Amino acid sequence: MLNDKEIYENGTEVLIFKYIPSWGVNQDTDNYKKGIIIKSEESHDLSYHGSPWYVTNYTVLGDDGNTYFGNYKEPTLGNSFFMTKEDYINFLKRKIKYNKERIILLEDKNKKIIEKVKRLKKSQD
Repeated sequence: MLNDKEIYENGTEVLIFKYIPSWGVNQDTDNYKKGIIIKSEESHDLSYHGSPWYVTNYTVLGDDGNTYFGNYKEPTLGNSFFMTKEDYINFLKRKIKYNKERIILLEDKNKKIIEKVKRLKKSQD
C-alpha cells in the first residue's frame, strides 16, 4: 500500500482535487477528476528556519486533458492536491466514522433537550 511518505511513480492513477489556498484546511474533498502522474520532483526547502522541510510535487495529466500541479494529500504548493483511490476510500471511511460519532453526540444532546422540555411542560401544569 502506498502512503504519503512514498514517492508515487509516473503512470500512477490519482484523483485530482482543486486547491484553494484561502479555504485553508477546509478544502473541497467531494469533487475530483481522475488523472495520471506524469512527473514528480522534490520541492525547494520550505522551512523558514530550522530543519529542512521538503515535499514531493507532482504534475498530473487529467482525464480532461489539463495539467495539474500540487502535492499528495496535503496541499502546500500548486493548484491541486492528489490522492490514490485507495487513500480516498480510507479518507471517506474516516469521514463516515467521524459523522457517526457526531450523530451519536447530537442524539444524546437531543435526549437532554427533550427531557428539559418535558420538565418545563410538567412544571406549567
